[in-house]
Amino acid sequence: MAVRLGELLLREKRVTPTQLQEALTFQRANGGRLGTTLVKLGFLKDEDPVQVAEAFDITAVAQSASTLMDRLSATVSQLNSAVLRLDRTLLAEQSLSNLTLTVSNLKSVSDHAVDTMATIKEFLNTNTVSLSRSVTNFQAFTEKLNNVTVELHETVATNRVELTAAMKNIGRASERADRILQQVDEGKGLVGTLLRNEQMAEYTALTLSNLAVFSSNRGCLVLGSRYINKTSRKIESGVMPIRG
Repeated sequence: MAVRLGELLLREKRVTPTQLQEALTFQRANGGRLGTTLVKLGFLKDEDPVQVAEAFDITAVAQSASTLMDRLSATVSQLNSAVLRLDRTLLAEQSLSNLTLTVSNLKSVSDHAVDTMATIKEFLNTNTVSLSRSVTNFQAFTEKLNNVTVELHETVATNRVELTAAMKNIGRASERADRILQQVDEGKGLVGTLLRNEQMAEYTALTLSNLAVFSSNRGCLVLGSRYINKTSRKIESGVMPIRG
């Protein structure tokens, strides 16, 4: 009511805002009512009347309190309902079973993880020398590979002109081979003529056959000549008698 009285006094311009603030500060420090404090501080006289804008309506206050209590009761009911739903959801048998299963699975996963870490640690402790040697070999291999790469790069850089010329020669040789094959396909040139001309092909085949026969006969002659020479040497040495 002190704030209400202060508002009325400000509205009627019986006190200034500064005087009201000073009176409220004094009241908080020393206690007492606001009207008595204003009189003590000399801002009001004891017999000064104060016009109240409206009477204090206890019925309206009671109704407001009743409405507030109804709202509070509804809020409490909603809270009770939410707690019940939460209790049914979290503390239900299925929920507890699922929670137990989840905890069990987590424990199993944790145990597996611990076993795996122990196995890895044992492997590292057992194979420390081998792993160190492997890492050293890999480093040496990497260094050799780097050296080969550097040497290859230097070789290419040093012989760039020769390599470029060689590549050009290969390209020109490839072009010539393509032209020769094209001429052969078109029946041009000696090889193309031989392949395209049936009579020339027959002559070529016959010539190759005769060469094969001649080569075979020459082989026989060579063998016969060797046999005759061997026999002659035996006769001359008296190893093989001559029969009449």
